[in-house]
Amino acid sequence: MNKTLMERERSMLKGARLGQELWIEAVETTCYLVNRSLSSMLEDKTPQEVWTGKKPSLSHLRVFECYAYVHVLKEKQTKLDINLKSTSLLGIRMV
Repeated sequence: MNKTLMERERSMLKGARLGQELWIEAVETTCYLVNRSLSSMLEDKTPQEVWTGKKPSLSHLRVFECYAYVHVLKEKQTKLDINLKSTSLLGIRMV
């Protein structure tokens, strides 16, 4: 399984044109996706489905390293500040 994760990690980083310094985020995302992907060894169920008994939702997934905007709370902005901040979404977390 380690070889599979590392091969997918390298593919994700190369596809997103990112450096090796983000390898941890890529491996975390790969592991997250593997646990929510069908497996023939589990009779076409996902590992997540076998553990919890429920089919996992994939509607929240986005492209690895896509642009995102975060709302800045009113307490953290002044009168003239913009209420959005541009950021990148790496896998399943904002950075």
